[in-house]
Amino acid sequence: MIRSTRQRYGFTLVELLVVIAIIGILVSLLLPAVNTAREAARRMNCSTNMRNIVQGAANYMEANQQHLPPGVPNCSTDIKTSGSSSPCQGPNWLAALLPFLEEQSRWTKIENCMLQRSNVCLHCPTFQADPNDDNLVGQSIPDIFKCPSARSIDEEYNLTDYGLQRLAKGNMAGCFGAEWYINNTDRTFMNGVFGVVKLDKTVSSTSDQSAMGVWKVGYKKGVRDAEIKDGLTKTMLVSEVLGFRSETDGRGAWLWSGMGGAAFTAIMPPNAEVRRNQAIDENLLDHIAVCAAENSDDYRKYQCKEVRGATENQTYAAARSRHFGGVNVGFVGGQVQFISDNIQPEIWKALATRMGPKETSADGTVKAEPEVDLNAL
Repeated sequence: MIRSTRQRYGFTLVELLVVIAIIGILVSLLLPAVNTAREAARRMNCSTNMRNIVQGAANYMEANQQHLPPGVPNCSTDIKTSGSSSPCQGPNWLAALLPFLEEQSRWTKIENCMLQRSNVCLHCPTFQADPNDDNLVGQSIPDIFKCPSARSIDEEYNLTDYGLQRLAKGNMAGCFGAEWYINNTDRTFMNGVFGVVKLDKTVSSTSDQSAMGVWKVGYKKGVRDAEIKDGLTKTMLVSEVLGFRSETDGRGAWLWSGMGGAAFTAIMPPNAEVRRNQAIDENLLDHIAVCAAENSDDYRKYQCKEVRGATENQTYAAARSRHFGGVNVGFVGGQVQFISDNIQPEIWKALATRMGPKETSADGTVKAEPEVDLNAL
């Protein structure tokens, strides 16, 4: 019998299935590592943007006798967190840094607007000095104000509620201390490096022509470096917030002066969460003036309570991010550090204040603030 000596090429079905299974196992092992590497790159990009903002604040201070910009410069008799209720208000701290962040053209538009309008937050987002210029100030956002790890917010979700005009949303917010948007006189030790600053000139109505002018920026009216008693390297300047995909939710709106927009406090820990299937603890919700996520399915990141009216100045919002386990924080001294969600609350509050915070026990004893070692965080 003559046997065939022809060679057989290719795989059998069994061999092919084995190869596919091996490839599947390798992919399943590699995907988490790839995703981790991608998130590490996104987080690095986020911290780079924040470092540039911190450097921009340092350059602003150098140009203004070591004063930071006011968190919110207010020139009206009635201070409201939303900005839209005040007849006269200047640009918030983030907008004031624009010329120091290679955004001079955007800042020039705000300056031109201030010469003709009284409230930057309310009137300038859609201001057009040139009718042929469609690049409106507030309806877009500089990339430096974004964190790549966060979900991008399309223009259709720009903030329109409360009289505001389609404000674009990002992820950078200034530290307004360890408690509320505005603290009463005997709680000022909870204040941060930013806050509402009452300007010398008072404007009671939008019809008052004295409201027009760049004096509303509040140059040299913000906190001075010498007022930061805790030390520049132990005092937070900026951290992250997350925008919500709704035109009636203010979080992330970079030109908005309210809590959750360009402002946060340390009254809650980073990424404070209400866990699914647990009773809602209102102490862990953002208390903000423009809230659309009261019934959101994303309990961890977006639950909030809307606060308007007489108690509006007692609003607050937590620092939040899409990073695993914490948030990026930029300090006045120039460094950017990743802070864990599990940081001790008293340490987190101490980092958020420029003079404290102090705690008074039942017997009237004033406790000193805890010692902060940033290398141990």
